[in-house]
Amino acid sequence: MVAAMGTIDWFFEHEAEYFATRLRKLVLEIHRLASEQLEQLYNKEVEEAERDEVLNEVDRADYQRYLGGEQESQQRALSTMALTMLASLIESFLSEARSRFDANAFPSANTYAGKSVLLRRITEYRERFEIDLTSLPGFDAVREVVLARNSCVHDDGHPSLDYLAQTQRRFLKGVEVSRLFGWISKRKDEVDLICCDVETLTEVVAEVSEFAMTLHAEMNAVRSRYHSKNQVSDTPPRWPKSSGPD
Repeated sequence: MVAAMGTIDWFFEHEAEYFATRLRKLVLEIHRLASEQLEQLYNKEVEEAERDEVLNEVDRADYQRYLGGEQESQQRALSTMALTMLASLIESFLSEARSRFDANAFPSANTYAGKSVLLRRITEYRERFEIDLTSLPGFDAVREVVLARNSCVHDDGHPSLDYLAQTQRRFLKGVEVSRLFGWISKRKDEVDLICCDVETLTEVVAEVSEFAMTLHAEMNAVRSRYHSKNQVSDTPPRWPKSSGPD
C-alpha cells in the first residue's frame, strides 16, 4: 500500500496518460472515421446526380447545392458530438483528479464561485491546492472546447459572446446562407458557426492532453510538498467515496 499523500497510487500516476488515450480513441478517432464516411456518402450522391439524365443543368446545380448544405449540417452535428464528448471528458478529469486527495488534508468547501463547471473548478483548484488552472499550458484549448460545446448545445452552433471574446475562434467556420438552406435560399450572406475539422480537432486534443499532463505533475508536487511538510506516516489513505460538491 502506498504512503498517504506521498507516493501517488497507480491510477493517479497513470491517470493523465489514460485520459489522453481516451481523448484519441473516444473523440478524435471516432470523429475522423465519421467525417470520412460522411464525405464519401455525399461524394457518391453528387456523382449520381451528375449521371442522372432526368435532371437538367439548373436542377442538377440546385440539387448539388442542396447536398452541400446537407453535408454542412451533418458535419456540424458531428462537431457537436465531438465537442460534447471532449468537454465532458475534460470536466470529468478535473472532477476525478481532485478526489485523489484526502479531504481532511485538503478540505472542500460546499460551493465554489463560478457560473459554469469549468469556472467552479478553476476556483476550487486555486483555493484548495494553490494551482492556477488558467496558467497551465493547454488551458486555452480547454476553455475553447467548453465554450464551443456550450454554443453548439445552447445556441445551435452560433458562437456566444464568451466564445468570441475568450478564445482563438479556431472552431468558427463561415457558412453561406444558401448552403444552409439549399436551393430554398438564394442569399449569399455568410454566417459564422461552430464546426471543427479533423485537423483542428487533432491540434486541440494534443493541447488538452498537454494540459492534463501538466496538471498531473502539479498535483503530484502538491502531494509531495504536503508529505514533506507534515511528515505523513505510511498509514494507507482513506480516499473519499465521491468527488465532492461542485
